[in-house]
Amino acid sequence: MKTKEKLLILGRSDGTKEALDYAKETGLYTVLTDYLPPEENTLKKTADEYWMTDVSDIDELEERCRRENISGIFAATSEFCLDAAKELCDRLNLPFYASDEGWACARDKLRFKKHCLECGVDTPRIWQVGGRLTEEILKQIRYPVIVKPTDSCAQQGISVCENEAELLYGFEAALEASASKTVMIEDYIVGEEVAPFYFFLNGEAILVELDDLVYLPVNGRNNFVFVKNFSKFTPQYQEKIEPKMKKLFLRMGCRNGAAFLQGIRKEDRVYFLELGYRLDGIGAWKRNRMEGRYSSVELLVDFALGHQKKIGKEIYMKKDAVNRPGGTYLLWARPGKIAKIEGLKMVKGMESVEVIVERFQVGDEIPQKVSMRQVAFCICVIAEKVSDLKEKVARINEALHIYDKEGKDMLHYLTDLESLE
Repeated sequence: MKTKEKLLILGRSDGTKEALDYAKETGLYTVLTDYLPPEENTLKKTADEYWMTDVSDIDELEERCRRENISGIFAATSEFCLDAAKELCDRLNLPFYASDEGWACARDKLRFKKHCLECGVDTPRIWQVGGRLTEEILKQIRYPVIVKPTDSCAQQGISVCENEAELLYGFEAALEASASKTVMIEDYIVGEEVAPFYFFLNGEAILVELDDLVYLPVNGRNNFVFVKNFSKFTPQYQEKIEPKMKKLFLRMGCRNGAAFLQGIRKEDRVYFLELGYRLDGIGAWKRNRMEGRYSSVELLVDFALGHQKKIGKEIYMKKDAVNRPGGTYLLWARPGKIAKIEGLKMVKGMESVEVIVERFQVGDEIPQKVSMRQVAFCICVIAEKVSDLKEKVARINEALHIYDKEGKDMLHYLTDLESLE
């Protein structure tokens, strides 16, 4: 009798449940590990086996993987877990979807920008990179600028600065959020943000979709609250930008896996800020699955086991997939302690609506620092026409609430439904 392949899943993040479900459906033996007891990481109860080994304990994980004959290693959207997965795969000679250089660029914004410049891909002007500010640099800078750690994610440590006082404060915040204690200052480009999503199959970069972002003032910063399927700029992007992007991905050695980028469109040029070489944390891959395309999570589980031969471009880009209006609705929460959550069950029961991220429970504290960790819910919404999409978002706004102990609603809602056109 053939021995089952064993898949080790590191930690829990968006996409972990889907990976577990797919692995079990395809007959894999699943193991989930982190330091949390199964009462806190309840996905451990659904795996065939769980370990209590911390994801950061690479030596212990390596030894146990060898002893238990682990066939592949998977991590979902957590970059911390993905770093560990890559290290383990390198040690155990197991497949990891991302190239060394591609992964390094995803973890280092400056390294990514250097490749962009070599390939003719536009990026904002960089004023300073380093761990300290000098008077000479301060005199040269023209505002507004954005200051950020070179190695952070989820918008941590990022500030838009209109003057020197704001820059000095923002620089210290970025320095605190940087593991390498390296900060970057660049021009703040004002324009329309677009988000390209790619999937790499055997060296071919497939533009899965280009999305437009809708913004609102949230907790003192302008943040995106809705990612709309299929940008109106897609034809121009495909004609003018796409050839340069293919050259960029080739240069970084991106052969397999999922990726997304942050870009600002201004005067028919797109300025790229950073690369995410992983599943995104806002559920674009879930929307693709809802539309009848192949699941990126399933592809990445296949890659983890070296099953690339099972897939091809035609599987991901299904001919019968339909491009309906929709996107991902991000509901940000104001800082404070949660006393009550209302309406979630109703939202989960809506047709063609799926809650991808459900971050908080009653009693949890919404953090003070502005970052993606203040996003309480990411909700995929698909509709037959734009008027239906507006109606669904309005129903979500009416039903879904998070209250603090004073009875005040903590959520920020998208009320300008015309922005969904």
